[in-house]
Amino acid sequence: MKECAFCSHQGKLSNEHIVSQWLKGLFPGRITSIIGDGRGLKKPFTSESIDWKAKVVCEACNNNWMSDIESHHAKPILTPLVTGKMDIPIDQAAAHSLALFVFKTAVILDHSNRSREPFFSRRIRHAFRIHRLIPSDVNMWMCGYAGHRAGVHAITLYHQAESTTGYRFDMYACTCAFGNFVFQMLAVKQLRALQLRTLSSAPKNVSIPFWPKIRDGFVWPPRLALMNRSDFNAFAARWGQDIELIGE
Repeated sequence: MKECAFCSHQGKLSNEHIVSQWLKGLFPGRITSIIGDGRGLKKPFTSESIDWKAKVVCEACNNNWMSDIESHHAKPILTPLVTGKMDIPIDQAAAHSLALFVFKTAVILDHSNRSREPFFSRRIRHAFRIHRLIPSDVNMWMCGYAGHRAGVHAITLYHQAESTTGYRFDMYACTCAFGNFVFQMLAVKQLRALQLRTLSSAPKNVSIPFWPKIRDGFVWPPRLALMNRSDFNAFAARWGQDIELIGE
């Protein structure tokens, strides 16, 4: 029997929108949406609404604390970023609000993938529901997407990496574009406290780390941005290529 992604409820699950319906109001006309994974599988479609749904959470979670994240955290900070507004200060409190939305979205996208076991443990997912705790091995970045207005893209990537000394670790990267805004979350399962650095040829210096900490005085947007779909795909795939462990 299916269990809610965030609590112990088993049985009938709510048809949760993977991409929040309130985002539709930020896009003019029809919306081009693409959801894909790191294997190159993509499902493009165009519609009048954002209608990605997955039965992965119960109604109690969907209608209470998850709704609170959407209305009190995500919508106020995301709206100007998605619509391409300029000169938006983002402090640590705003970064935390954004991180709550990003982690929730990443867990839902992970659970909508029926071909594998959930990446995040039950303990971690329940702790997020109860205390809004984001795991310590999670990092997040954001960047602009120039000229990308009426579209939603999402790519999930799972990767088992191996260092030069044979140390293996599992990774899950979730990258989403909503209009002019892109976020990327990277979660790593490892036993040692090591930092990672990608060596891929993805666009350089376009992303700003915002979780677990954003730099003081940051003002949106960054100086550089992703320019097209190829840039977005390369950025989404950057953690599935050559990786260096710092401090090994």
